[in-house]
Amino acid sequence: MKSNFLLASDSERGQMANMARWLTMDSDKAVAEMRKFFGTSRLIYVLVTNDLLMRLGEMVDYGGTPLAFSSKAVPAHDNLHGDIAQIKQWAYEEGGGNYLVQKEGLHYHVWATPKGSAIENNSLLVRLLPFVDSLKKLPEHINLVYQSHWGGYLSIYKIDL
Repeated sequence: MKSNFLLASDSERGQMANMARWLTMDSDKAVAEMRKFFGTSRLIYVLVTNDLLMRLGEMVDYGGTPLAFSSKAVPAHDNLHGDIAQIKQWAYEEGGGNYLVQKEGLHYHVWATPKGSAIENNSLLVRLLPFVDSLKKLPEHINLVYQSHWGGYLSIYKIDL
């Protein structure tokens, strides 16, 4: 049976492999590698969306580091503060309290990093997505250029050369 899907070229696969590695590795090492790869002659921008959390398996397939997250759908109610309290409680019980919330219709989709895991918490992906601990301090040499409304679903960063 012939597939109707287009296959990535060797060049595209190489680019996806680099991005998968950078997003799943230590943020400081990733920034250093990106600066070395692209050089100082052009600006570097990185666009991330919360949807990348749904693509972790693909990132590993391209050579990225496996990242472990807990995930849960929480029903949304009329009491936002009560919902957030429930989400925070789950995030602290399930992990170390570093979590990301995305509202999807009548539910919140919540991701939490594992307890005491420096691998996930220091990954470029987690440091650039709006996880609660990530919002406190971006990696050095990275500046937020744009972030979409509520929940920071889409963010664009500039890496200083």
